[in-house]
Amino acid sequence: MTSPQEPHPQGPQEPGPQQPGPPSGPQGPFQGGPAPDAPYGDPRYGAQHGGPQHGAPQYGGAQYGGAPAGGAPQGQYGPGGGGPHGGPPQGPYGPYAQPPAPKKGKGGLIALVVGGVVLLLLLMVGGVVAFVLTRGGGAALPGGELEGVRFYGELSKDHVEPGETVDYDGNLPPVGGDHYPTWQDCGVYDAPLRAEFGVHSLEHGAVWIGYDPALPESDVQALADLYSPGDYLLISPMEGVETQLVASAWEVQLPLDGVDDPRLPRFLAEYTQGERTPEPGAPCSGGYAGSAADFEAGQ
Repeated sequence: MTSPQEPHPQGPQEPGPQQPGPPSGPQGPFQGGPAPDAPYGDPRYGAQHGGPQHGAPQYGGAQYGGAPAGGAPQGQYGPGGGGPHGGPPQGPYGPYAQPPAPKKGKGGLIALVVGGVVLLLLLMVGGVVAFVLTRGGGAALPGGELEGVRFYGELSKDHVEPGETVDYDGNLPPVGGDHYPTWQDCGVYDAPLRAEFGVHSLEHGAVWIGYDPALPESDVQALADLYSPGDYLLISPMEGVETQLVASAWEVQLPLDGVDDPRLPRFLAEYTQGERTPEPGAPCSGGYAGSAADFEAGQ
């Protein structure tokens, strides 16, 4: 004689023959479910509760990386699904993390070294070109030095009493030093000048061309043609010059080979009222207009 079965303490009645029971093993929160520490995607959980209401949409469904019918995971993160609970994909560097940037190789260092070598070569070539232009054949770049130019250090600008003779160390024409309070008027002279007047003109920015008295008349005329009224230029014969003619400015001097020397016009352009002038813009007229003989004669 049969009797009604007792209610099962953990769920519904045990299935009959036509309703197979759950697999054996540890019991989870649901009869026949996974063990407590099993992931929500456990096949047994999906098989037991994977219907539309419980399994597929929430834990085993496509939107969390599960398979619609227990197949390979297909989700919004592609094959393989997300993390253990349907979260973002888990890569070797953690969620959302980017792989480390590749280390720079030696290419950057090599490029830097090559660039430095090229720059050094360019500087060397530029230096050679500048040297050739400055030194070769008497040519010079604007502001550059001419071949044969002599430079002198700081020279005195003091005034001395008229009639006193100043020693200019044999420089003819002088290049600076003590001088008379009055300057020599700029222009062309056919007789030697008193040096102490001429030096004062150099202080105002004039260039003084002293030439050998034996210079041919045609060359003397060529020098005279260099002057125009108002120019800061003195031209006069001078005993004892080392070459046919010598050009002097304040603290600068250039011996020349003749009136056709190509360095002469460059010297005039460079040093007339040049950067070495102690008193640029001071007058070169209205001073003394006589020769050395005139001064000696008291004129």
